[in-house]
Amino acid sequence: MTTAAHSLDSLVEQATAGSRGVERLRRLLALHEDDSFAEQRLAMLLSRDPGINLVIRRIKAESGGDPTTLTIRDVIALYGFRDIHLVSVAGAFSTIIGGDLRAGRAHDTWSWVLALSALSVVTSEATGRYAKLAAAAPITANLGRVLMEVHAPEMLSDAAAVARERGIALLDAQHNVAGFTELDLGKHVVVTWELPPKLAALAGGADPSSGLAAQVACATDFAARLGYRDPLAVSPPAERPVDAEMDRALAKRGGPSWVPFAVDQLWMVVRAA
Repeated sequence: MTTAAHSLDSLVEQATAGSRGVERLRRLLALHEDDSFAEQRLAMLLSRDPGINLVIRRIKAESGGDPTTLTIRDVIALYGFRDIHLVSVAGAFSTIIGGDLRAGRAHDTWSWVLALSALSVVTSEATGRYAKLAAAAPITANLGRVLMEVHAPEMLSDAAAVARERGIALLDAQHNVAGFTELDLGKHVVVTWELPPKLAALAGGADPSSGLAAQVACATDFAARLGYRDPLAVSPPAERPVDAEMDRALAKRGGPSWVPFAVDQLWMVVRAA
């Protein structure tokens, strides 16, 4: 087994190569639907977004409507501010991260993270908390993993092999192989990007019982119930009690079938970013 030749500094540098997109991500994260101008500001930020334009083209094709009349404001009105904010945040992250998100295990990891992001929004609707950061929270919490999958997959594979062979946690194996973990990488990058402190705490492995981290944990448990699991998990997730509030919130969107629909829409935007 060969140790991957990637340092923490080199991976942080790769993650900040698309720094011009970080300001756009910050502006997206600053939006809140309670702001009377939020939809207008979101539409302005997305006016040249290739992923959103793909969504518009798909809606036009499915509706058979006049292709010259549908605008980004129309799409926001059709899908709702929260969902368009969700896809725009996911697209912004993928633009900055770069790499081939469809190659190998990166596809499975991104599919899992996108499902978590969709369900984080549902969790926020169920609890009435953290609406502003709901879309970004799961991506940020797993940012180090995503970066490793995209930019250093061999290092992550080596660590996963060590974890299986020695029966140790993946984070311990990452430290043995590389000298740092996905949480170290994620926190360094989020701090470098100057994202909100709550997101930096998530990226660094915040206590899963506290605040926004608890919301991500809830979304992760719900995703596992629906078949979306960490591709590197060694054992199946523990059985969790059914969360009636989450079930009700998801039912308002059409039930569990909404999740694969949401992931498909998110993939369309992420691939175009």
